[in-house]
Amino acid sequence: MDFFKRIGEQKLNKLSTVTDPFSKDCIKDITVYCREKMFDKGVWYAKGCVQFKRGNTTGSQDFEGDTFDEVVLKIKNFIENEL
Repeated sequence: MDFFKRIGEQKLNKLSTVTDPFSKDCIKDITVYCREKMFDKGVWYAKGCVQFKRGNTTGSQDFEGDTFDEVVLKIKNFIENEL
């Protein structure tokens, strides 16, 4: 129980701010793939992901579509217009 009584006693030497990892210079990986739907043979879908990392902060943005091209265009639009 002594452990819980000491919560809050420790002093922070330096406060840090969290920097937004979602910027173009923090992109570490872009993945796009197509896969046949498991229970719907002959029907395909596409998924994509853009992963970011800045210091110890990471993040990702996912994309879905009916075709590979659709997902690639969504990712391109995201990078060019939203970051």
